[in-house]
Amino acid sequence: MTVFQEFTEMANRFGAVNLGQGFPDWPAPDFVVEAAAAALRDGHNQYCRAAGHPLLCEAVAAQYSDRWGREVDPTSQVVVTEGATGGVFTSMQALLQPGDEVVLMEPTYDCYAPAVEMARGTVRRVSLHLPGWERGSSSPVGTAFGVDADALAAAVSPNTRAIVVNTPHNPTGRVMGKADLDAVAAALRKADALAGPEMASRGGCVIVADEVYDELCFDQENFRPVASHPGLEDRTLTLGSAGKSLSVTGWKVGWAVGPAPMVAAVAAVNQWTQFCVATPLQVAVANALGAARARGADSLTFFDQQRKAALARRELLVSALNDSGLPAIVPEAGFFVLADTAAWRGQVGRKHYEAASPSRAGCKPAGSPVPDDVAFCRFLTEEVGVTAIPPTAFYSPATEHLAAPLARFALCKQESSISEAGKRLRRAASERGIAGCQ
Repeated sequence: MTVFQEFTEMANRFGAVNLGQGFPDWPAPDFVVEAAAAALRDGHNQYCRAAGHPLLCEAVAAQYSDRWGREVDPTSQVVVTEGATGGVFTSMQALLQPGDEVVLMEPTYDCYAPAVEMARGTVRRVSLHLPGWERGSSSPVGTAFGVDADALAAAVSPNTRAIVVNTPHNPTGRVMGKADLDAVAAALRKADALAGPEMASRGGCVIVADEVYDELCFDQENFRPVASHPGLEDRTLTLGSAGKSLSVTGWKVGWAVGPAPMVAAVAAVNQWTQFCVATPLQVAVANALGAARARGADSLTFFDQQRKAALARRELLVSALNDSGLPAIVPEAGFFVLADTAAWRGQVGRKHYEAASPSRAGCKPAGSPVPDDVAFCRFLTEEVGVTAIPPTAFYSPATEHLAAPLARFALCKQESSISEAGKRLRRAASERGIAGCQ
């Protein structure tokens, strides 16, 4: 059982407002639903090529050609995957050989490490936590998380095959800036210098860039595609998805875009795993991506409108958290807000530490108390009626102590849901004498 399943079940059992798992709780956009209905009616119901339907590959190639400022070939540089999570798995299967090392930056999305390990690779971890983060007050995410250039460089070795870069980042909402990507490029150069002939013959170290929240960067001027950064252009495989950008997470339509040899390797894995993603959904996404970029009477695209609405929900959630003594780490993008829970620690009873956690089976010896963040999120669900996700899910057992003072809240919910959660949090804080913060 995943942590998301565990806490969704708890939310249902206690009637909590579920700000846990990152999926929208509003209907899919009408134009996206109609694109799917049209694809079904028009007969797009059989297999298509394993690398992806030509219509979707062309739409994705056009999107990245525009973004990167260079031509992307839809036939050789795009492959369609079962969502971005499927893209992570197939990429690791395609790129890794036993003993290859992959550098992950913590906190890290929970599917990365299993994907590496199932490809018989070895995970090396680097912390994104920055020193000097001010506890007890709300702060921009850039003051709390970022790439430590020295630590990243120290993590590479002659066996480093890949560095995973997630921007905008889940769960922090950090958008990697120039200095962050400069550090990645420097680590790549070091890996090249250390690589032996066998690693060099396979192309050396590469970057796997997970950019599923690209259209949800609140200030698009701040978003830097990894594959556009100097020194990374020809070494980056970029993963994207329609699930987040079009609010259809259950469709599981994603893609990988990059140099032809890497894309061909991923397509070869597709052939023996998924074969092809659902054809009508591929056609629907191809048509919906075009419609989503068309400007309306207000000169805004669907993506512009989506960012505007997400920014309003972020402000609503940040305000509720701050008023409730849960200082928010204000994100620059994405679906989530991390909050500092330290002021509430004395409210969490022993029972929330002692019950076994299905999602943590094997993490600690049987009977060990769960970490602080897991206990807090249980308490919050059961006694306050609001569900968040404990961030230990994004850390290894050796570093999960870093998540102790944090909880992750989803902002990809209707304003009515966030408002109700805020009402419950404020009431509970007032009843317990917990002061708000700025």
